[in-house]
Amino acid sequence: MGATVGVVTSLGSGPSAPDPWPQGAWDQAEVILSPPAPLDEVAQRSQLILLSLPDGELRQALSSLGGFIGRKKVIVSTCPVVPLRLMRSLIGDGPALFRAVIPWGTHAGEGVAALAADPGTAPEAVRVVEDALAWIGAVEVMSEETLDAVTALGLGGAAFLCAAVQGLEEGAVREGLPRATARSLAHQTALATALLLRDHPGSPADLKDQVTSPGGTTVAALSILEDTAVRGAFLRAVQRSAGGVRARRYAASPGVIE
Repeated sequence: MGATVGVVTSLGSGPSAPDPWPQGAWDQAEVILSPPAPLDEVAQRSQLILLSLPDGELRQALSSLGGFIGRKKVIVSTCPVVPLRLMRSLIGDGPALFRAVIPWGTHAGEGVAALAADPGTAPEAVRVVEDALAWIGAVEVMSEETLDAVTALGLGGAAFLCAAVQGLEEGAVREGLPRATARSLAHQTALATALLLRDHPGSPADLKDQVTSPGGTTVAALSILEDTAVRGAFLRAVQRSAGGVRARRYAASPGVIE
Protein backbone atom coordinates (compact mmCIF):
# COMPACT_ATOMS: atom_id res chain seq x y z
CA MET A 1 0.00 0.00 0.00
CA GLY A 2 1.38 3.41 -0.99
CA ALA A 3 1.22 6.74 0.78
CA THR A 4 -2.15 8.18 1.67
CA VAL A 5 -2.86 10.81 -0.99
CA GLY A 6 -5.12 13.83 -0.62
CA VAL A 7 -6.36 15.25 -3.94
CA VAL A 8 -7.76 18.79 -3.79
CA THR A 9 -9.60 19.95 -6.91
CA SER A 10 -11.64 22.81 -5.46
CA LEU A 11 -11.96 24.91 -2.31
CA GLY A 12 -15.67 25.27 -2.88
CA SER A 13 -15.51 28.87 -4.13
CA GLY A 14 -15.51 27.99 -7.82
CA PRO A 15 -15.63 25.13 -10.33
CA SER A 16 -13.33 22.18 -9.78
CA ALA A 17 -10.26 21.90 -11.97
CA PRO A 18 -10.35 19.24 -14.71
CA ASP A 19 -9.63 15.90 -13.08
CA PRO A 20 -6.35 14.61 -14.55
CA TRP A 21 -6.56 11.24 -12.82
CA PRO A 22 -8.03 8.33 -14.79
CA GLN A 23 -9.93 5.56 -13.05
CA GLY A 24 -7.52 3.21 -11.31
CA ALA A 25 -4.73 5.77 -11.01
CA TRP A 26 -4.51 5.45 -7.25
CA ASP A 27 -5.03 1.72 -6.89
CA GLN A 28 -1.92 1.48 -4.70
CA ALA A 29 -2.88 4.34 -2.37
CA GLU A 30 -5.65 5.47 -0.06
CA VAL A 31 -7.18 8.61 -1.56
CA ILE A 32 -9.00 11.41 0.23
CA LEU A 33 -10.80 13.84 -2.06
CA SER A 34 -11.50 17.51 -1.39
CA PRO A 35 -14.30 18.19 -1.95
CA PRO A 36 -16.07 16.53 -0.15
CA ALA A 37 -13.50 16.34 2.67
CA PRO A 38 -12.44 19.77 4.02
CA LEU A 39 -8.88 20.94 3.44
CA ASP A 40 -7.79 20.55 7.06
CA GLU A 41 -8.99 16.94 7.14
CA VAL A 42 -7.10 16.18 3.93
CA ALA A 43 -3.94 17.69 5.42
CA GLN A 44 -4.31 15.74 8.65
CA ARG A 45 -4.94 12.34 7.05
CA SER A 46 -2.65 12.49 3.99
CA GLN A 47 1.08 12.12 3.62
CA LEU A 48 1.03 13.58 0.12
CA ILE A 49 -1.35 16.41 -0.78
CA LEU A 50 -1.89 17.05 -4.47
CA LEU A 51 -3.32 20.51 -5.20
CA SER A 52 -4.97 20.54 -8.63
CA LEU A 53 -6.12 24.14 -8.31
CA PRO A 54 -6.07 27.34 -10.38
CA ASP A 55 -3.75 30.17 -9.38
CA GLY A 56 -6.01 32.01 -6.93
CA GLU A 57 -7.33 28.93 -5.13
CA LEU A 58 -3.82 27.46 -4.93
CA ARG A 59 -2.55 30.57 -3.13
CA GLN A 60 -5.53 30.42 -0.77
CA ALA A 61 -4.96 26.75 -0.03
CA LEU A 62 -1.24 27.19 0.64
CA SER A 63 -1.89 30.09 2.98
CA SER A 64 -4.46 28.02 4.87
CA LEU A 65 -2.26 24.95 5.07
CA GLY A 66 0.68 26.94 6.39
CA GLY A 67 -0.92 27.24 9.78
CA PHE A 68 -1.17 23.54 10.61
CA ILE A 69 0.84 21.35 8.23
CA GLY A 70 4.03 19.65 9.41
CA ARG A 71 7.45 18.95 7.98
CA LYS A 72 6.73 15.31 7.22
CA LYS A 73 4.07 16.20 4.64
CA VAL A 74 4.57 16.51 0.88
CA ILE A 75 2.68 19.00 -1.29
CA VAL A 76 2.49 18.75 -5.09
CA SER A 77 0.92 21.51 -7.20
CA THR A 78 -0.19 21.08 -10.81
CA CYS A 79 -0.66 24.83 -11.38
CA PRO A 80 1.73 25.86 -14.21
CA VAL A 81 2.19 29.50 -13.23
CA VAL A 82 2.77 29.56 -9.46
CA PRO A 83 6.51 29.01 -8.84
CA LEU A 84 8.00 27.02 -6.00
CA ARG A 85 9.48 30.11 -4.40
CA LEU A 86 6.04 31.72 -4.12
CA MET A 87 4.57 28.46 -2.82
CA ARG A 88 7.21 28.43 -0.08
CA SER A 89 6.53 32.04 0.87
CA LEU A 90 2.81 31.26 1.24
CA ILE A 91 3.10 28.07 3.26
CA GLY A 92 6.25 28.85 5.24
CA ASP A 93 8.78 26.33 6.51
CA GLY A 94 7.64 22.77 6.75
CA PRO A 95 6.43 20.44 4.01
CA ALA A 96 8.41 19.37 0.97
CA LEU A 97 7.14 21.23 -2.11
CA PHE A 98 6.87 20.05 -5.72
CA ARG A 99 5.38 21.17 -9.00
CA ALA A 100 4.16 18.59 -11.52
CA VAL A 101 2.91 18.76 -15.09
CA ILE A 102 0.81 15.87 -16.36
CA PRO A 103 -0.45 16.14 -19.98
CA TRP A 104 -4.18 16.06 -20.66
CA GLY A 105 -5.70 12.64 -21.27
CA THR A 106 -2.85 10.68 -19.71
CA HIS A 107 -3.63 6.97 -19.59
CA ALA A 108 -2.19 4.81 -16.86
CA GLY A 109 1.12 3.29 -17.89
CA GLU A 110 1.41 5.26 -21.12
CA GLY A 111 2.26 8.81 -20.07
CA VAL A 112 5.10 10.97 -18.83
CA ALA A 113 4.88 13.34 -15.86
CA ALA A 114 7.36 16.16 -15.31
CA LEU A 115 8.33 16.90 -11.72
CA ALA A 116 10.32 19.75 -10.14
CA ALA A 117 11.31 19.83 -6.48
CA ASP A 118 11.97 22.78 -4.21
CA PRO A 119 15.77 23.23 -3.90
CA GLY A 120 17.16 21.23 -0.99
CA THR A 121 14.30 18.72 -0.94
CA ALA A 122 15.31 15.41 0.63
CA PRO A 123 15.67 12.45 -1.77
CA GLU A 124 13.19 10.53 0.37
CA ALA A 125 10.47 13.06 -0.41
CA VAL A 126 11.26 12.87 -4.14
CA ARG A 127 10.82 9.11 -4.02
CA VAL A 128 7.44 9.48 -2.29
CA VAL A 129 6.17 11.63 -5.16
CA GLU A 130 7.71 9.41 -7.84
CA ASP A 131 6.03 6.36 -6.29
CA ALA A 132 2.69 8.16 -6.05
CA LEU A 133 2.82 9.16 -9.73
CA ALA A 134 4.26 5.88 -10.97
CA TRP A 135 0.86 4.88 -12.39
CA ILE A 136 1.46 7.38 -15.20
CA GLY A 137 4.27 5.32 -16.69
CA ALA A 138 7.32 7.57 -16.32
CA VAL A 139 8.20 10.45 -14.00
CA GLU A 140 10.93 12.81 -15.21
CA VAL A 141 12.55 14.96 -12.51
CA MET A 142 13.81 18.25 -13.94
CA SER A 143 14.43 21.90 -13.15
CA GLU A 144 11.49 24.20 -12.56
CA GLU A 145 12.45 26.36 -15.54
CA THR A 146 12.11 23.34 -17.85
CA LEU A 147 8.50 22.85 -16.74
CA ASP A 148 7.51 25.84 -18.90
CA ALA A 149 8.32 23.86 -22.06
CA VAL A 150 6.54 20.79 -20.68
CA THR A 151 3.44 22.88 -20.01
CA ALA A 152 3.51 24.33 -23.53
CA LEU A 153 3.88 20.94 -25.17
CA GLY A 154 1.99 18.65 -22.79
CA LEU A 155 -0.98 20.94 -22.11
CA GLY A 156 -1.04 23.46 -24.96
CA GLY A 157 -0.05 20.82 -27.49
CA ALA A 158 -3.50 19.26 -27.33
CA ALA A 159 -5.00 22.49 -28.69
CA PHE A 160 -2.34 22.72 -31.41
CA LEU A 161 -3.03 19.17 -32.58
CA CYS A 162 -6.78 19.78 -32.50
CA ALA A 163 -6.22 22.67 -34.91
CA ALA A 164 -4.40 20.29 -37.26
CA VAL A 165 -7.17 17.68 -37.03
CA GLN A 166 -9.73 20.40 -37.69
CA GLY A 167 -7.89 21.27 -40.91
CA LEU A 168 -7.91 17.62 -42.04
CA GLU A 169 -11.64 17.42 -41.38
CA GLU A 170 -12.38 20.62 -43.30
CA GLY A 171 -10.29 19.47 -46.26
CA ALA A 172 -12.19 16.20 -46.49
CA VAL A 173 -15.54 18.03 -46.29
CA ARG A 174 -14.53 20.31 -49.16
CA GLU A 175 -13.71 17.20 -51.18
CA GLY A 176 -17.27 15.95 -50.74
CA LEU A 177 -17.31 13.82 -47.58
CA PRO A 178 -20.21 14.26 -45.16
CA ARG A 179 -19.16 16.14 -42.04
CA ALA A 180 -19.71 13.17 -39.71
CA THR A 181 -17.67 10.85 -41.91
CA ALA A 182 -14.86 13.36 -42.32
CA ARG A 183 -14.71 13.96 -38.58
CA SER A 184 -14.65 10.26 -37.77
CA LEU A 185 -11.87 9.62 -40.29
CA ALA A 186 -9.82 12.60 -39.08
CA HIS A 187 -10.10 11.42 -35.46
CA GLN A 188 -9.19 7.86 -36.39
CA THR A 189 -6.21 9.04 -38.43
CA ALA A 190 -4.94 11.11 -35.50
CA LEU A 191 -5.38 8.16 -33.10
CA ALA A 192 -3.71 5.65 -35.41
CA THR A 193 -0.81 8.03 -36.01
CA ALA A 194 -0.34 8.56 -32.28
CA LEU A 195 -0.18 4.79 -31.76
CA LEU A 196 2.32 4.43 -34.60
CA LEU A 197 4.48 7.16 -33.11
CA ARG A 198 4.31 5.56 -29.67
CA ASP A 199 5.72 2.29 -30.99
CA HIS A 200 8.13 3.78 -33.53
CA PRO A 201 11.77 3.81 -32.36
CA GLY A 202 12.79 6.70 -34.59
CA SER A 203 11.72 10.31 -35.01
CA PRO A 204 8.42 11.60 -36.43
CA ALA A 205 10.34 12.57 -39.58
CA ASP A 206 11.46 8.95 -39.99
CA LEU A 207 7.91 7.68 -39.67
CA LYS A 208 6.66 10.31 -42.10
CA ASP A 209 9.13 9.05 -44.70
CA GLN A 210 8.12 5.44 -44.10
CA VAL A 211 4.42 6.09 -44.74
CA THR A 212 5.04 8.29 -47.79
CA SER A 213 5.52 6.69 -51.20
CA PRO A 214 8.23 8.35 -53.34
CA GLY A 215 6.64 10.35 -56.12
CA GLY A 216 3.13 9.73 -54.77
CA THR A 217 0.26 12.07 -54.02
CA THR A 218 1.19 12.39 -50.33
CA VAL A 219 4.63 13.77 -51.24
CA ALA A 220 3.01 16.39 -53.43
CA ALA A 221 0.59 17.30 -50.65
CA LEU A 222 3.41 17.51 -48.09
CA SER A 223 5.03 20.16 -50.26
CA ILE A 224 2.00 22.36 -49.51
CA LEU A 225 2.70 22.05 -45.79
CA GLU A 226 6.36 22.88 -46.35
CA ASP A 227 5.50 25.88 -48.54
CA THR A 228 3.20 27.25 -45.84
CA ALA A 229 5.75 26.54 -43.07
CA VAL A 230 3.33 24.44 -41.00
CA ARG A 231 6.12 22.70 -39.08
CA GLY A 232 7.67 26.07 -38.23
CA ALA A 233 4.28 27.36 -37.13
CA PHE A 234 3.93 24.53 -34.62
CA LEU A 235 7.48 25.21 -33.43
CA ARG A 236 6.69 28.88 -32.85
CA ALA A 237 3.38 28.03 -31.17
CA VAL A 238 5.18 25.89 -28.57
CA GLN A 239 7.77 28.63 -28.04
CA ARG A 240 5.09 31.31 -27.69
CA SER A 241 3.15 29.18 -25.22
CA ALA A 242 6.26 28.42 -23.15
CA GLY A 243 7.18 32.11 -23.14
CA GLY A 244 3.71 33.03 -21.93
CA VAL A 245 3.86 30.50 -19.09
CA ARG A 246 7.33 31.77 -18.16
CA ALA A 247 6.14 35.39 -18.11
CA ARG A 248 3.21 34.53 -15.84
CA ARG A 249 5.48 32.56 -13.53
CA TYR A 250 7.88 35.49 -13.25
CA ALA A 251 5.00 37.91 -12.69
CA ALA A 252 3.72 35.75 -9.84
CA SER A 253 6.86 36.57 -7.83
CA PRO A 254 7.71 40.19 -8.65
CA GLY A 255 11.24 41.18 -7.74
CA VAL A 256 12.39 37.58 -7.41
CA ILE A 257 15.20 36.50 -9.71
CA GLU A 258 14.98 32.82 -10.59
